Amino acid sequence: MAIVLIALSISSLLVWNYFRYINQPPYYNPFGAVIEDSSGDHITIQATDNTIRNQLVDLSENGSEMWIGGRVEIWNNEWGFRFNPDTIIIAEITAEGSQSTISGISEDLDYWLAYGIVYVYATVIDIHNDSQVQG
Repeated sequence: MAIVLIALSISSLLVWNYFRYINQPPYYNPFGAVIEDSSGDHITIQATDNTIRNQLVDLSENGSEMWIGGRVEIWNNEWGFRFNPDTIIIAEITAEGSQSTISGISEDLDYWLAYGIVYVYATVIDIHNDSQVQG
């Protein structure tokens, strides 16, 4: 009987943690940058690397357009994906085959999930520090 109670307790805890996880906002991060791609679509990206964060802040301040991207992963936001925060890259030049738009990635998500690194030509229109940001 004790084993059954322990198993039920552990199962209940696991289910509770799962529902707590899926009911949270898409993500909380003390740093986020909202980018606008060449089609006018917006998405919030996170970056774990301080050098990339500084580059995003610089882009926000000077209004420059650059290729911004990373590895695509499924995410709970309006586009159904995000760029993995550990893989964010900012570049002046990229291979043409790795370029898309936010809506283009969303519309062919399976392709881009398997592709690897993908970039969108974008400007940084907002920076969030120490606040909740959504994708």
